[in-house]
Amino acid sequence: MQRRKINDANVIIVAAGASARFGRKTKKIFFLLDKKPVIIHTIEKFKKFFADSDIIIVVAEEDMLKMRRTLDKFSLNEIRVVKGGEKRCFSVFNGLKEAAKRRVFIHDGARPFLSGETILSLSRSLLKKNECVAPAYKPSETVRIIKKGKYEILDRQNIFLMQTPQACFRDVYLKILEKRIAENKFFTDDAEYFINENMKLKIIDGDKNNIKITFGMDIKTAEEIIKKGDSCS
Repeated sequence: MQRRKINDANVIIVAAGASARFGRKTKKIFFLLDKKPVIIHTIEKFKKFFADSDIIIVVAEEDMLKMRRTLDKFSLNEIRVVKGGEKRCFSVFNGLKEAAKRRVFIHDGARPFLSGETILSLSRSLLKKNECVAPAYKPSETVRIIKKGKYEILDRQNIFLMQTPQACFRDVYLKILEKRIAENKFFTDDAEYFINENMKLKIIDGDKNNIKITFGMDIKTAEEIIKKGDSCS
């Protein structure tokens, strides 16, 4: 059955990082996973719900040609490639400037196991006028924090591990980033910008399989997810 397309939103895939912690010669977004680059798996998740022309990829300047060639190889020519910045917020800002739709879904390029259920849940929640919507899940492990040399246990019920995509309204976020960039005040999470503006954040259920490939060992975890039948594509 053909899935209904989401027509009033752009996808901004942020993939401009240096992969410094990955520990491989190939950047993680280009690393082959199940015979395809990680970034292609990520794109294919969104293609089920968005037109190719609504997807924007932000990459480091030195990777722009390689990214275009990779997209060409997989017949993804309509997807736009935008130059990223030194920090994540600059890359997101550049992506927002290229976006034309009123809503945006901002996603990490190295999260290839995004589920369709998460995309649809984000879309439904943002239509309810929440100013920012993000997936997250609570940790199952015991969490400790060190204070004055002592380890204290944190209540897991009050802890959320944030994921992407994070969805919001394009014009609102663009104004927020313009202000924060001028102030040199940066965060690593899109939702944090909205929280600092006293705006409403809606958290939806995340998915533990929606891992972010960061370290070389994460490839093994990704391969195990695929073996269990949760294919990337």
